[in-house]
Amino acid sequence: MNERNYKPININGNVYYTIERFALITNKSIVTIKNLTIKGNRIRKLKLIEIMEKKYIPASELIEYPFTVAGKHNFDTYHYDEKGEIVTITQKQKQIK
Repeated sequence: MNERNYKPININGNVYYTIERFALITNKSIVTIKNLTIKGNRIRKLKLIEIMEKKYIPASELIEYPFTVAGKHNFDTYHYDEKGEIVTITQKQKQIK
């Protein structure tokens, strides 16, 4: 993959990814990323801003957004680094009644 595709866009001193680039980095579909901005996951929605009718995701979301692992009783979350590598996996303990 071309390293250029991973570079964020600088707009007025703030750094963003397009939805397409964010999907490419996280190895998820564009539809999945759009759904995360609209509906979110169990924890929260993916932040999104619109500048001149174009949608952007703040670059900080790449390392801050808590992606969740599928499963009703699975509380694992993970984050990415700037190159799309998974950097942390945490398990939150929760008692199931």
